[in-house]
Amino acid sequence: MLVVLALLVVVISGCANISTARTSAFNKMTCEDNSSSIGLYATRSGLYFLTFPLWTEGGRDVNYQETLTDLTKAATAQGYTKLYTVVAEDEEYEFPNIFWIKTAAVSATVSR
Repeated sequence: MLVVLALLVVVISGCANISTARTSAFNKMTCEDNSSSIGLYATRSGLYFLTFPLWTEGGRDVNYQETLTDLTKAATAQGYTKLYTVVAEDEEYEFPNIFWIKTAAVSATVSR
């Protein structure tokens, strides 16, 4: 059981990230103020034992509010100040009734 737990931690440890869609339809879309926009996608995950976190990205709770905060910081760092079409999703996966993997994802169109 410990081996399975260790493998789960290794597998999900790289799951939290923020990616930018620069070559998608987002890049071709022009907003009302004639500024270009891009798509951003942020994910966060964590491993829980019952309700206690064993590992979470950045030591914070796994939910869409924290993930949206990450996405907003990344957008601001790239010079984007407006968020449009924000879509959030929280999911939980259960393993033998005691271990849980929680994931949160947020995608948004951002512009300057």
